[in-house]
Amino acid sequence: QEAPPSPPRPRPSEGACARGAMAAREGKEVDDEEEPKPIGEDVLHYQAHYRDFFSEFEVLSISPDRQSAKFRIVSKAVVKRALEVCLTASGFLVEADSAPGAVLTGRELESFEQLLSAMDGAEVFGTRLCDLVSGELARQLAAGGLQREEEEEEEEE
Repeated sequence: QEAPPSPPRPRPSEGACARGAMAAREGKEVDDEEEPKPIGEDVLHYQAHYRDFFSEFEVLSISPDRQSAKFRIVSKAVVKRALEVCLTASGFLVEADSAPGAVLTGRELESFEQLLSAMDGAEVFGTRLCDLVSGELARQLAAGGLQREEEEEEEEE
C-alpha cells in the first residue's frame, strides 16, 4: 500500500513580508540620529551584481518604507527551481518553492549567498563562485592589473 501524500505546506500570507519587517524593527533599538538603511533596495543590488547565479530575477515589490522587498528568483540549474522570497531586516524568508515538496517554503536564511546555496546546493554554488573568482583573476592577470597593483603597493612602502 502506498502512503497517503503529505499535506501541502501552508503558504505564508501576502502580509508576511510586511509583518517580518515590522517585527524586525520592533526588535531593534532605533537611533533617532540614524535613518534605517533601505534593506528593500538590496534586491536591486543582487539583481545587478549576482547575474551569474540565476537565470531570472524579478523584483515583485519594495515596501514604501524600503524596509522589505519581495522577489522571485529562478535557478540556472537544468531544473529551473523558482523561489519567491521576502527580504526583511531579519533575513530572507522563502514564501514559495517550486521544487517537489517545497522544502524551502517557510525557511529563513541570513544571507543572499545562503539563499543561492540552498536553492542550487552548496557544491553548485561554491563551484560557480570559485569559477567566477578564478576567471576574474585570470582576466586581471592577462590585462596586467594584478602586477600594477603590486607595483603600486611596493612604491608606497
